[in-house]
Amino acid sequence: MTDRGDVAGRSGPVKVRAAEPRDAPALARLHSEAHGSDQNEVAGMIKAHLAEIAEGLQFAVCVAEVDDLVVGYGMVGFRPMAALGGRNLPDGLYLAGVYTTPAYRRRGIGHALTTHRIQWAEAQADGLYFYVHAENRASIALHEDMDFVEISRDIDVPPDIPGPRDNQVLFGRTFR
Repeated sequence: MTDRGDVAGRSGPVKVRAAEPRDAPALARLHSEAHGSDQNEVAGMIKAHLAEIAEGLQFAVCVAEVDDLVVGYGMVGFRPMAALGGRNLPDGLYLAGVYTTPAYRRRGIGHALTTHRIQWAEAQADGLYFYVHAENRASIALHEDMDFVEISRDIDVPPDIPGPRDNQVLFGRTFR
């Protein structure tokens, strides 16, 4: 695996796989590109989280690679929303952030990562949720094409979950 941010000249097929501890620096780079956070701090958190997953936490992180370069990642996992302080959000499996290297956006990376996460979730539960800002049309269109339906616009995201709080929409999909 290459951990550089260099994406010039890469055009191979997208491969999606489960994240491994060796991916932490690349995932931290992607997260830092999106949020401006400290890469070393984020890499440490990611390594710790991957260790928890290895111990049985109902959560998964997957990476997308092109020519052995990590160009994106996404997460899915169980969230006890009421216990976390959410309102009108059911406990269950939730898709969490997808991060893609800017040079690889609009190339199907998000679709590949979401397909992989849906397949993982289908083996774990009867349904899957995600919430998104109401103006994020790209994400909404992607998920609607994958059989997610709007459930509610009257939700409050738990305070300890990073991201925007206003104008969020809950979507869900059932498997059975």
